[in-house]
Amino acid sequence: MDHENEKEPQRVIDLLNANRNFSYLIKKAQSLLALQKLISEMLPPELQIYCRVVNIHGTCLILATSSGANATRLNYLAPELIQRLRFHDQWRHIQTIQAKVMNLNI
Repeated sequence: MDHENEKEPQRVIDLLNANRNFSYLIKKAQSLLALQKLISEMLPPELQIYCRVVNIHGTCLILATSSGANATRLNYLAPELIQRLRFHDQWRHIQTIQAKVMNLNI
């Protein structure tokens, strides 16, 4: 076997970043993860584990939570969260927050 012609192994992340579609998805996922961390830090401790960033659609941040009661709390906190997000350049475009009840498998 001729080892001189073998290519060095590549990291999966490098292969995915080489494709424009995958690169976009990776950047979007990284962005949502960063926003998840930030939102969690803004929430009361008892709500943190029951809230997940799902997506951003235009100027609307979509959050998932495990119950209607938690969705109500998130809707109540939404104006404060939006105000605090304005201090972060990447998120200052967010104008509304929509809380959806979903199974989070917690």
